[in-house]
Amino acid sequence: MDEAVISRYLISDLHIQILKCSQIDFMSGYLDHYITGMVETVPPESFDDVKTTISFAALLAVFMPSDGILAFTISIPNKKRKIFCLFDNSSGKFVARSHFWNAGDFEKDQRMAVQRVSVSRKLDHISMVDCKNEADCNEGVSDLFRKYLETQDNSRYDFFLKDSELILVKYDGETGSGSFDSIMADIMALPEKYMNSGTLFREYRFSFLCGCNGDRMISMLSRMPEDDIDYIFENENEVSIECPRCGKNYKVQKNEIKKD
Repeated sequence: MDEAVISRYLISDLHIQILKCSQIDFMSGYLDHYITGMVETVPPESFDDVKTTISFAALLAVFMPSDGILAFTISIPNKKRKIFCLFDNSSGKFVARSHFWNAGDFEKDQRMAVQRVSVSRKLDHISMVDCKNEADCNEGVSDLFRKYLETQDNSRYDFFLKDSELILVKYDGETGSGSFDSIMADIMALPEKYMNSGTLFREYRFSFLCGCNGDRMISMLSRMPEDDIDYIFENENEVSIECPRCGKNYKVQKNEIKKD
């Protein structure tokens, strides 16, 4: 079962927070539509985008209130992919999906939508950022992340990947000074120095919530032709079906399958 573990460090004298998350190796990258169609895996050229997007959302989720929910959707037309992830602070769960997507003529730009919801703070806010042309988005999803961070509060943010860990830096000092740029360069060179000198404020854990259930498995079988169903059961009254995304096993009775 996948788990996101985020370490949050406070360096008070520098007005800096550092958040670290090992890139989440997401369940071999199975697509969301395996319930209604053939099982397909995310191609290798898109898998890094999936891992980075989920890990980046995990880092931002810790800034949400305790009942907060953060949802990301990223459209990548040139790779025919959409990536979705949602982090729920109240339950400590996250959901992640990737699926095949043929963009329409009006959807050629790489785009990211972020929704933040909190009942206690009466927050329901959606941000949208996109890359209008290739020059705006030379580094793919990383540029979308940076564009989104620019729309946030008066703090400054930056992030980088080192040794398979995504590290996000939040700076709450005077944005007019050049101190952040020099500190950021030093953090990128040796992040351990800063994390060891800071205070580990909290460690956050989110566990993966697949969303599969017995009803969805029965629904999948119900869409199959009668001959295929007979072949699967092979004169037995029960079969075991394993979810390809989380590995959970379901027992399905043949008389539970309803054909229209």
